[in-house]
Formats: sequence, structure tokens, C-alpha cells
Amino acid sequence: MPHDWDDPAHWVERALHDVSHHPWTVVVLHDVDTGAMAQLGRFLSELSSRGVPVVPDFPPACLPLQAGRLTQSLSHLTMETTA
Repeated sequence: MPHDWDDPAHWVERALHDVSHHPWTVVVLHDVDTGAMAQLGRFLSELSSRGVPVVPDFPPACLPLQAGRLTQSLSHLTMETTA
């Protein structure tokens, strides 16, 4: 998450950094009244100019459950806590 809700003017730079440093990036944005969505066009234009595709898919690591069945460990999505 590029913190669009608490830095509506500068979230694009953080999101672009994440996109350029990871093989898969799921960008989570919040449609709340902060003004952040005013930057969405700039973000999408920048992705396009960099040749980064926007797809409606998720990387396999984000989908540990498929068709109601556990397909992989959940350990990478959870934190250990001490009691």
C-alpha cells in the first residue's frame, strides 16, 4: 500500500518504486475523500510509459486458497505472536 490515504500528493512515487523493484506488485488504493484519486491518472500514465501492464490477476503467493482449498502454506501471510 503506497499510503495514498495519508499522503495523497506523493503516493504515486512510492507505488512506482514498488512496481519497479518487485516482479509482482499488488497496489491497494483507497477511494476515500483525501484527494489521492486525483493522482490516479498520473500513476496509470506513468505505468503505461514504462511498459508496465495493469492486469486483474494476483500473483500465486497472494492466493493460498483456491476453490475453497488450501493450496500453500499461510506462513508468509501471517505473523507469529507470543502469548
